[in-house]
Amino acid sequence: MRGRHGLQRPAAQGRADVPRTSSARRGAPRAATRIADLKNERFIWIPRKRSPRLHDDVIAAFRARGQTLEIAHEEADNEALVTLVASGEGLSFFTESAAPFIRVGAVLKRVRDLDVVILGRSVWRAADEADPLVRSFLEITNSEHSAREVSDERQ
Repeated sequence: MRGRHGLQRPAAQGRADVPRTSSARRGAPRAATRIADLKNERFIWIPRKRSPRLHDDVIAAFRARGQTLEIAHEEADNEALVTLVASGEGLSFFTESAAPFIRVGAVLKRVRDLDVVILGRSVWRAADEADPLVRSFLEITNSEHSAREVSDERQ
């Protein structure tokens, strides 16, 4: 599929990152977390207009397990969101790819029963489709997605 400026955009590449929770608070769960472990926790979350599907999917996942996501504060800026979490203002969800940006004082833990999928996309310039670097990028991307699908099936 060709987009603006000659960029090539394929269909969804499959499963990308699994949302996780991060907290600097002392009372936060220590081991791998489940939605039930997050009862009565305060969350700092993105405004719905920024990512309606993700926002709705996470809230629906909590409701499906009889829990309410208590949103204490909405923050559109990722840097500010991470800072608020690291300072102990509440929990939030981040993708695994955000791990390098999580500040000292916060921890990243998987929420095992939060089965929200975030789809990734690969984008490249159509004129570069035959470029060996683009081909390598796509091979790595496709193999990473295949490996995640196998890993997810085993859990």
